[in-house]
Amino acid sequence: AFVQETHTHKCNESLLQDPFYTRIWSSSNVSEHKKTKGVAIFLHNRVPFQLDSVERDQGGWWLALTGLLEEKVTLVNVYGPIDHQAQYWKAWKQEITSFLQGHILIGGDFNLALDPHWDRHPGRPDGAQKSRQSIQKLMRQFQLVDLWRMENPGEREFTFHSVPHHSYSRIDFFLRRPLLGSGDNIC
Repeated sequence: AFVQETHTHKCNESLLQDPFYTRIWSSSNVSEHKKTKGVAIFLHNRVPFQLDSVERDQGGWWLALTGLLEEKVTLVNVYGPIDHQAQYWKAWKQEITSFLQGHILIGGDFNLALDPHWDRHPGRPDGAQKSRQSIQKLMRQFQLVDLWRMENPGEREFTFHSVPHHSYSRIDFFLRRPLLGSGDNIC
């Protein structure tokens, strides 16, 4: 499971414990004393994942696990900021690129719509074009697709409702390479 907005400090990680998900990795905001941001990846006890490395930022915005799950895999959980998105996504793309190996699964709350026409209602531009471009460059570089959009090409579903803006958006998604063959069901 990929969880965003955990709002915990590293010392409170035990609050996330679950008997079926005893392998938990998290990234917390270590620079602030208040509980903000935070992401975590929970792996079920029966998932045969062998961890190689953990990478995380100090702000609680993202977490990357690299390991073996039959083959090399990188799992990235991200929680995108609401403010200063263009600078964040550009820096994130540069930083995360060095960790991506094997099968790649990037998921989380990106706090922006990949395609304003399909992923926002009303479908109008939202001022996040530069942020979108950074994510789309990463998608092209690693041949990643938005899994939900690939399975639902003409559908409009939303994961966030903004009362003040009277809008709906799909800002949570998973990115990975499209299925290529019978053995490509690792992520």
